[in-house]
Amino acid sequence: MGKSLCVCILLLSVCNLLAAEPEGFRLMTYNIHHAEGMDGRLDCERIARVLLSKSPYCVAVQEIDSATARVEGLDILQKIAGNMKMFPVFSATMPYLGGKYGIGLLCKEKPIAVHHVPLPGREEVRMLLIAEFERFCIGCTHFSLTQEDRKLSVERIRGSLKIFQKPFFLMGDMNMQPDDSEADLLSRDFICLSGLDVKTFPADSPTDCIDYIWGDKKYKDKYNVLETEVVIDTVVSDHRPVYVRLSVE
Repeated sequence: MGKSLCVCILLLSVCNLLAAEPEGFRLMTYNIHHAEGMDGRLDCERIARVLLSKSPYCVAVQEIDSATARVEGLDILQKIAGNMKMFPVFSATMPYLGGKYGIGLLCKEKPIAVHHVPLPGREEVRMLLIAEFERFCIGCTHFSLTQEDRKLSVERIRGSLKIFQKPFFLMGDMNMQPDDSEADLLSRDFICLSGLDVKTFPADSPTDCIDYIWGDKKYKDKYNVLETEVVIDTVVSDHRPVYVRLSVE
């Protein structure tokens, strides 16, 4: 095989990382309530089915138990990843009931690096989990219930953004409303791709918009939103999953 042909194949492979599928680059965020549904049932397989319905490249997942008594010792993220055939990245935020509790990412590709950035949270430890890929980064977070902590978290995320010279997508349960001051602060560096007028919580009759997908404003000319959706499911978790499909240059 000639050298120029090898270079062309390599370039095509890199481009395909962002355009994960011909239909677009698909992202989701889902607070899974430690895999316990509104019916009180623990079920990882139905979570996987909800997510697979959108064929995501990456999913940000919040409220994950790992080997806790509450989930009978299961590694919840690993279990869902196995059902979806995706790569799991877990970030433990605190010990809980004999195991760990935290946030995570499910990715079609293995990241080249993973970063854990502690965030303020007076009621529990909070975290920004970053999966770094060749041409972009994806962050997952679950903000504090306290507004002051959320504002400080946004400032810390804005600081982290300066480290990566590539598009950054931020997803998660942010416990803030679109008209909160911390949302305005975040919008200085990010564009809300999922929409500010959608309701995601509680799942059975949503009244609040607290789950979001954001895109790095510096690279806004590199991608366009093709489709957004709050997936209608009233049982699997107490939140509804949020989905965005992008075209990427």
